[in-house]
Amino acid sequence: MKRCPTGRLFVVQGSVRLERLESAASGGPSTSGYFDRDYFTWLGERAERTARVVVPLLLDLTRARSVVDVGCGTAAWLQVCRERGVEDVVGVDGDHIDRAQLRIPRERFVARDLAQPFSLDREFDLALSLEAAHYLPPERAPDLVAAIAAAAPVVLFSAAIPAQGGGPGLNRQWPAYWATLFRDHGLTACDWLRARAWEDERVDWWYAQNALLYVREDRLAALGLHPVERVLALVHPIHFLEVAERRREDQEARWLERLRRRRSS
Repeated sequence: MKRCPTGRLFVVQGSVRLERLESAASGGPSTSGYFDRDYFTWLGERAERTARVVVPLLLDLTRARSVVDVGCGTAAWLQVCRERGVEDVVGVDGDHIDRAQLRIPRERFVARDLAQPFSLDREFDLALSLEAAHYLPPERAPDLVAAIAAAAPVVLFSAAIPAQGGGPGLNRQWPAYWATLFRDHGLTACDWLRARAWEDERVDWWYAQNALLYVREDRLAALGLHPVERVLALVHPIHFLEVAERRREDQEARWLERLRRRRSS
Protein backbone atom coordinates (compact mmCIF):
# COMPACT_ATOMS: atom_id res chain seq x y z
CA MET A 1 0.00 0.00 0.00
CA LYS A 2 1.43 3.38 -0.97
CA ARG A 3 0.48 6.94 -1.72
CA CYS A 4 1.35 8.41 -5.07
CA PRO A 5 2.37 12.06 -5.50
CA THR A 6 -1.20 13.06 -6.37
CA GLY A 7 -2.53 11.86 -3.03
CA ARG A 8 -4.26 8.73 -4.33
CA LEU A 9 -4.12 5.56 -2.33
CA PHE A 10 -3.02 2.54 -4.36
CA VAL A 11 -3.71 -0.93 -3.01
CA VAL A 12 -2.28 -3.79 -5.00
CA GLN A 13 -3.99 -7.19 -4.79
CA GLY A 14 -2.42 -9.62 -7.23
CA SER A 15 -2.79 -8.07 -10.66
CA VAL A 16 -5.46 -5.56 -9.67
CA ARG A 17 -4.77 -2.05 -8.47
CA LEU A 18 -7.54 -0.42 -6.44
CA GLU A 19 -7.73 3.34 -6.36
CA ARG A 20 -9.41 5.66 -3.90
CA LEU A 21 -9.36 9.41 -3.86
CA GLU A 22 -8.78 11.30 -0.69
CA SER A 23 -11.73 13.45 0.25
CA ALA A 24 -11.44 17.13 -0.42
CA ALA A 25 -12.19 19.65 2.25
CA SER A 26 -15.73 19.91 0.91
CA GLY A 27 -16.28 16.23 1.59
CA GLY A 28 -16.36 15.22 -2.08
CA PRO A 29 -13.73 13.54 -4.23
CA SER A 30 -10.95 15.70 -5.60
CA THR A 31 -10.36 15.46 -9.36
CA SER A 32 -7.27 17.66 -9.30
CA GLY A 33 -4.30 15.73 -10.58
CA TYR A 34 -6.19 12.47 -10.96
CA PHE A 35 -5.79 12.10 -14.71
CA ASP A 36 -2.02 12.50 -14.71
CA ARG A 37 0.83 10.75 -16.47
CA ASP A 38 1.04 7.98 -13.85
CA TYR A 39 -2.66 7.25 -14.25
CA PHE A 40 -2.47 6.96 -18.03
CA THR A 41 0.66 4.82 -17.85
CA TRP A 42 -1.11 2.37 -15.55
CA LEU A 43 -4.34 2.49 -17.55
CA GLY A 44 -2.53 1.88 -20.83
CA GLU A 45 -0.79 -1.19 -19.44
CA ARG A 46 -4.04 -2.63 -18.11
CA ALA A 47 -5.97 -1.84 -21.29
CA GLU A 48 -3.32 -3.39 -23.53
CA ARG A 49 -3.36 -6.60 -21.50
CA THR A 50 -7.11 -6.98 -21.90
CA ALA A 51 -7.16 -5.80 -25.51
CA ARG A 52 -4.77 -8.58 -26.53
CA VAL A 53 -7.52 -11.02 -25.54
CA VAL A 54 -10.62 -9.14 -26.67
CA VAL A 55 -9.53 -7.45 -29.91
CA PRO A 56 -8.89 -10.74 -31.79
CA LEU A 57 -12.37 -11.90 -30.81
CA LEU A 58 -13.90 -8.60 -31.96
CA LEU A 59 -12.10 -8.59 -35.29
CA ASP A 60 -12.99 -12.23 -35.96
CA LEU A 61 -16.63 -11.32 -35.34
CA THR A 62 -16.88 -8.01 -37.18
CA ARG A 63 -14.09 -8.21 -39.81
CA ALA A 64 -13.66 -4.51 -39.07
CA ARG A 65 -11.20 -2.58 -41.25
CA SER A 66 -11.70 0.72 -39.44
CA VAL A 67 -12.02 1.37 -35.70
CA VAL A 68 -12.65 4.48 -33.60
CA ASP A 69 -12.16 4.64 -29.83
CA VAL A 70 -14.11 7.38 -28.03
CA GLY A 71 -12.45 8.13 -24.72
CA CYS A 72 -9.32 6.35 -25.90
CA GLY A 73 -6.82 7.59 -23.31
CA THR A 74 -3.40 6.68 -24.69
CA ALA A 75 -5.10 4.40 -27.28
CA ALA A 76 -3.89 1.00 -26.10
CA TRP A 77 -6.92 -0.71 -27.66
CA LEU A 78 -6.19 0.90 -31.01
CA GLN A 79 -2.53 -0.07 -30.70
CA VAL A 80 -3.60 -3.71 -30.56
CA CYS A 81 -6.03 -3.20 -33.46
CA ARG A 82 -3.16 -1.89 -35.58
CA GLU A 83 -1.00 -4.84 -34.59
CA ARG A 84 -3.83 -7.06 -35.83
CA GLY A 85 -3.82 -5.38 -39.24
CA VAL A 86 -6.35 -2.55 -38.86
CA GLU A 87 -4.52 0.56 -40.08
CA ASP A 88 -7.55 2.88 -40.21
CA VAL A 89 -7.88 3.78 -36.53
CA VAL A 90 -8.84 7.03 -34.84
CA GLY A 91 -8.66 7.83 -31.15
CA VAL A 92 -10.88 10.53 -29.65
CA ASP A 93 -10.37 12.07 -26.23
CA GLY A 94 -9.84 15.36 -24.47
CA ASP A 95 -7.02 17.75 -25.20
CA HIS A 96 -5.50 16.82 -21.82
CA ILE A 97 -4.06 13.63 -23.31
CA ASP A 98 -0.27 13.83 -23.43
CA ARG A 99 0.57 13.22 -27.08
CA ALA A 100 3.93 11.75 -26.05
CA GLN A 101 2.06 8.91 -24.32
CA LEU A 102 -0.05 7.97 -27.34
CA ARG A 103 0.33 4.40 -28.58
CA ILE A 104 -0.85 5.32 -32.08
CA PRO A 105 0.52 7.92 -34.54
CA ARG A 106 -0.34 11.44 -33.36
CA GLU A 107 -2.19 12.21 -36.58
CA ARG A 108 -4.59 9.40 -35.66
CA PHE A 109 -5.67 11.23 -32.49
CA VAL A 110 -8.56 13.73 -32.52
CA ALA A 111 -8.98 16.06 -29.56
CA ARG A 112 -12.62 16.55 -28.57
CA ASP A 113 -14.33 17.65 -25.38
CA LEU A 114 -16.45 14.56 -24.70
CA ALA A 115 -18.71 16.60 -22.42
CA GLN A 116 -19.87 18.62 -25.45
CA PRO A 117 -21.76 17.43 -28.55
CA PHE A 118 -19.41 16.42 -31.36
CA SER A 119 -19.41 14.61 -34.68
CA LEU A 120 -16.65 12.69 -36.45
CA ASP A 121 -18.11 13.32 -39.94
CA ARG A 122 -17.51 9.73 -41.05
CA GLU A 123 -18.48 6.16 -40.19
CA PHE A 124 -16.25 3.33 -39.01
CA ASP A 125 -16.81 -0.43 -39.01
CA LEU A 126 -16.41 -0.63 -35.24
CA ALA A 127 -16.51 1.83 -32.35
CA LEU A 128 -15.07 1.37 -28.88
CA SER A 129 -15.84 3.36 -25.76
CA LEU A 130 -14.54 1.67 -22.66
CA GLU A 131 -14.72 2.86 -19.06
CA ALA A 132 -14.90 6.55 -20.03
CA ALA A 133 -18.55 7.60 -20.22
CA HIS A 134 -19.14 7.59 -16.45
CA TYR A 135 -16.73 10.50 -15.99
CA LEU A 136 -19.20 12.85 -17.71
CA PRO A 137 -22.20 14.46 -15.97
CA PRO A 138 -25.49 12.58 -16.45
CA GLU A 139 -26.98 15.34 -18.59
CA ARG A 140 -24.16 14.82 -21.12
CA ALA A 141 -24.68 11.08 -21.52
CA PRO A 142 -27.31 11.27 -24.32
CA ASP A 143 -25.08 13.43 -26.53
CA LEU A 144 -22.07 11.16 -25.98
CA VAL A 145 -24.06 8.03 -26.86
CA ALA A 146 -25.47 9.80 -29.93
CA ALA A 147 -21.95 10.54 -31.17
CA ILE A 148 -20.77 6.97 -30.56
CA ALA A 149 -23.86 5.46 -32.19
CA ALA A 150 -23.41 7.65 -35.26
CA ALA A 151 -19.78 6.55 -35.60
CA ALA A 152 -20.31 2.82 -36.28
CA PRO A 153 -22.96 0.11 -36.65
CA VAL A 154 -21.21 -2.02 -34.00
CA VAL A 155 -20.07 -0.62 -30.66
CA LEU A 156 -18.23 -2.23 -27.77
CA PHE A 157 -19.13 -0.09 -24.77
CA SER A 158 -18.51 -0.24 -21.04
CA ALA A 159 -18.90 2.18 -18.15
CA ALA A 160 -18.62 1.91 -14.39
CA ILE A 161 -21.55 0.60 -12.38
CA PRO A 162 -22.76 1.95 -9.02
CA ALA A 163 -20.20 1.59 -6.19
CA GLN A 164 -17.39 0.83 -8.65
CA GLY A 165 -14.16 2.58 -7.70
CA GLY A 166 -11.56 4.00 -10.01
CA GLY A 167 -11.79 7.76 -9.87
CA PRO A 168 -14.08 10.78 -9.87
CA GLY A 169 -16.97 9.27 -11.83
CA LEU A 170 -20.11 11.39 -12.12
CA ASN A 171 -22.53 8.94 -13.72
CA ARG A 172 -22.07 5.35 -12.58
CA GLN A 173 -25.05 3.40 -13.89
CA TRP A 174 -26.19 -0.19 -14.42
CA PRO A 175 -25.86 -1.34 -18.05
CA ALA A 176 -29.61 -1.10 -18.72
CA TYR A 177 -29.31 2.69 -18.46
CA TRP A 178 -26.84 2.80 -21.34
CA ALA A 179 -28.80 0.19 -23.30
CA THR A 180 -31.82 2.51 -23.27
CA LEU A 181 -29.74 5.39 -24.64
CA PHE A 182 -28.27 3.26 -27.43
CA ARG A 183 -31.72 1.88 -28.27
CA ASP A 184 -32.87 5.45 -28.92
CA HIS A 185 -30.35 5.49 -31.79
CA GLY A 186 -31.24 2.11 -33.25
CA LEU A 187 -28.54 0.01 -31.57
CA THR A 188 -29.60 -3.00 -29.55
CA ALA A 189 -27.68 -4.68 -26.73
CA CYS A 190 -25.96 -8.05 -27.27
CA ASP A 191 -24.37 -9.65 -24.22
CA TRP A 192 -21.62 -11.15 -26.35
CA LEU A 193 -18.44 -10.62 -24.34
CA ARG A 194 -19.19 -11.14 -20.67
CA ALA A 195 -19.56 -14.92 -20.77
CA ARG A 196 -16.40 -15.19 -22.88
CA ALA A 197 -14.31 -13.00 -20.60
CA TRP A 198 -15.82 -13.57 -17.15
CA GLU A 199 -13.29 -16.12 -15.91
CA ASP A 200 -10.36 -15.17 -18.15
CA GLU A 201 -7.67 -13.88 -15.79
CA ARG A 202 -6.07 -11.92 -18.63
CA VAL A 203 -9.15 -9.69 -18.86
CA ASP A 204 -9.51 -7.09 -16.12
CA TRP A 205 -12.75 -7.48 -14.24
CA TRP A 206 -14.14 -4.04 -15.13
CA TYR A 207 -14.18 -4.98 -18.81
CA ALA A 208 -15.51 -8.50 -18.17
CA GLN A 209 -18.25 -7.06 -15.96
CA ASN A 210 -19.34 -4.01 -17.94
CA ALA A 211 -18.68 -4.49 -21.67
CA LEU A 212 -21.62 -5.06 -23.99
CA LEU A 213 -21.96 -4.95 -27.76
CA TYR A 214 -24.49 -2.54 -29.25
CA VAL A 215 -25.44 -3.39 -32.83
CA ARG A 216 -27.69 -1.87 -35.47
CA GLU A 217 -30.58 -4.15 -36.23
CA ASP A 218 -29.64 -4.53 -39.89
CA ARG A 219 -26.27 -6.02 -38.85
CA LEU A 220 -27.48 -8.58 -36.32
CA ALA A 221 -28.15 -11.44 -38.74
CA ALA A 222 -24.90 -10.98 -40.65
CA LEU A 223 -22.93 -11.16 -37.39
CA GLY A 224 -24.96 -14.08 -36.05
CA LEU A 225 -25.90 -12.11 -32.94
CA HIS A 226 -29.08 -12.09 -30.94
CA PRO A 227 -30.18 -9.13 -28.82
CA VAL A 228 -30.96 -9.67 -25.15
CA GLU A 229 -34.44 -8.95 -23.81
CA ARG A 230 -33.03 -7.75 -20.49
CA VAL A 231 -29.56 -6.41 -19.83
CA LEU A 232 -28.57 -8.05 -16.57
CA ALA A 233 -26.86 -6.08 -13.83
CA LEU A 234 -23.90 -8.30 -12.98
CA VAL A 235 -21.11 -7.83 -10.43
CA HIS A 236 -17.83 -9.64 -11.00
CA PRO A 237 -16.57 -11.69 -8.01
CA ILE A 238 -13.31 -9.72 -7.84
CA HIS A 239 -15.26 -6.45 -7.80
CA PHE A 240 -17.54 -7.82 -5.08
CA LEU A 241 -14.58 -8.76 -2.91
CA GLU A 242 -12.97 -5.35 -3.39
CA VAL A 243 -16.14 -3.53 -2.36
CA ALA A 244 -16.50 -5.85 0.63
CA GLU A 245 -12.90 -5.13 1.64
CA ARG A 246 -13.44 -1.38 1.40
CA ARG A 247 -16.56 -1.73 3.54
CA ARG A 248 -14.64 -3.75 6.12
CA GLU A 249 -11.88 -1.14 6.21
CA ASP A 250 -14.41 1.67 6.62
CA GLN A 251 -16.20 -0.16 9.43
CA GLU A 252 -12.89 -0.87 11.14
CA ALA A 253 -11.89 2.80 10.87
CA ARG A 254 -15.20 3.91 12.40
CA TRP A 255 -14.84 1.40 15.22
CA LEU A 256 -11.31 2.60 15.98
CA GLU A 257 -12.47 6.21 15.95
CA ARG A 258 -15.26 5.43 18.43
CA LEU A 259 -12.77 3.59 20.63
CA ARG A 260 -10.38 6.57 20.51
CA ARG A 261 -13.15 8.95 21.51
CA ARG A 262 -14.22 6.79 24.43
CA ARG A 263 -10.66 6.61 25.74
CA SER A 264 -10.19 10.35 25.44
CA SER A 265 -13.49 11.23 27.14
